[in-house]
Amino acid sequence: MELYDFLEALILAPTPSGFESLGRERILELVKEYVPDFFDESLVLKSGSLLFHKAAKKKNAKKAVLDAHIDTIGFAVSEICDGGFVKVTNLGGIDPFILPSARVKLYGKKVIDGVFTSVPPHLASASDKSELKISDLYVDTALSDENLRKYVEIGTPGTFAMPVCMLENRVVASHSLDDKACAATLLEACKILLICGKESECDLYIHLSVGEEKTGLGAATLPYVIPDADACIVTDVNFAKCAGVKDYEALTMSAGPGISLSASTNRELSEFIESTAKKNNIPVQTVVEMRSTGTNATRIHKNGIPCAVLSLPLKNMHTDCECVSLCDIESCARLLASVLISFDSCPTGEVILK
Repeated sequence: MELYDFLEALILAPTPSGFESLGRERILELVKEYVPDFFDESLVLKSGSLLFHKAAKKKNAKKAVLDAHIDTIGFAVSEICDGGFVKVTNLGGIDPFILPSARVKLYGKKVIDGVFTSVPPHLASASDKSELKISDLYVDTALSDENLRKYVEIGTPGTFAMPVCMLENRVVASHSLDDKACAATLLEACKILLICGKESECDLYIHLSVGEEKTGLGAATLPYVIPDADACIVTDVNFAKCAGVKDYEALTMSAGPGISLSASTNRELSEFIESTAKKNNIPVQTVVEMRSTGTNATRIHKNGIPCAVLSLPLKNMHTDCECVSLCDIESCARLLASVLISFDSCPTGEVILK
């Protein structure tokens, strides 16, 4: 399976925030297929997160965690209406102005295709164009009232349904790239180790976490699962430079992953990652996010595990047509593999008192 095919399959495994179990078994299958016999154990944690472990061959090895969240923004049915329509509420931050005419899937007793209704511009009032709430919109399933109530109920989850496509210059356009692109990156790093036959110097844990978009459950509970972890590298998406985005808060696409400089990240660990990139001629960028990175690192760091954040530049965040570069995924994966190979020399925040 090639990287693009793996990423597409991850995206198509539905994991709206709070309902990650919908696609959990499929993701477990995909990981085993993409890196066969790489991990020593695979676990479904009580939080619902997935944890993959590869033990180091030497004793007393450091423990490194790589984290990416698998939950995505989505919807939940809030009202069942006549005429085959339903109303939904959002799971995670979604701009209602992107929704009219967007395609969705509802995961009820059977999978139902639907589309957000749209007032034609010829009929739209001034308030239709300037004031819009998700609660104002309907999803049209085209089902009879009887079948709609048979298959869908209040609380039924949903996701965007636009197909995955490849644009020019190896840019992938799809919903759910936040954060399936980073989940693919972590497994691509493992595949690099598998193919080149090199061993990680550390006990390696891949944490595909739940709840990042809503509750932070996976990140909040991770320190209780691996309390003696020496370091955690959190991977997530960040804003890519494009029209309307300020340069100082954005990353350039296809120029490598970004390393966050923040009060919620460990400076020594971040510097080690940056020096590893330079040593291996892997392109990286930096982004300053002093108060918070807006990622799982904030919660994990607060519980005492030194964290660094690597981010992929992404356009159109929290829409059904996000864009990310396969080149950035590959660069980030190479960097992570290089860090794992040399992890023995990584400072992990300990202070030795003399």
